[in-house]
Amino acid sequence: MDYRTYGVRDMATGAPMTKDTIFRDYSMTKPVTGVAMMILYEEGKWLPYRSDCEIHSGIAHLKVFNGVDADGKMILSIRTTRRQCAN
Repeated sequence: MDYRTYGVRDMATGAPMTKDTIFRDYSMTKPVTGVAMMILYEEGKWLPYRSDCEIHSGIAHLKVFNGVDADGKMILSIRTTRRQCAN
């Protein structure tokens, strides 16, 4: 992992980037995730046809928030994977 800083955080003043600099990433989630998936695919660590449970067995019975009932209590449901786990 590379934990160095590069560039400037303020073009006007030339202030250098620091490790604790906070900046806006806007709508970069999909491109960053896509690049990460391609890197993992190239390394053989992620394959699109494998089920989520083959990658990590701990998510086989993961419950996720699915709203609230009339009493205001959370409704949890079993997470549906891309392919159902063969457990």
